[in-house]
Amino acid sequence: MFEQFWALYPKKAAKKEALKAFSKLRHEQQLSAINALSNHVQYWKITGTDKMYIPHPSTWINGERWEDEIELPQPEQGKAWWTTESGMIAKGRELNTEPKPGESWPQFKDRLTTIIRQAS
Repeated sequence: MFEQFWALYPKKAAKKEALKAFSKLRHEQQLSAINALSNHVQYWKITGTDKMYIPHPSTWINGERWEDEIELPQPEQGKAWWTTESGMIAKGRELNTEPKPGESWPQFKDRLTTIIRQAS
């Protein structure tokens, strides 16, 4: 089950320490950690969290961070999707794509527009 966790975790650091911490968890905790991880990863992507600010996997496990409350940013109501970062992120989710590392918001908007045009 650790390999599933490791495959999902975006910061590959100190694998031996992460395995040690993960092995100390009860089975239910391991499942909870894996299930919650996708929301954490999505939050880090949406908010553009630099990898240096993502905790090491063992720190995340030892701190039982899967129990942290995560609020994913929501697009602002009443505005066109391309007018806000949160709107572009939501449209990207809708189109199964997300900003690429180093991609500016105007570049992301252009890429989304291209995807929409190609689909129609």
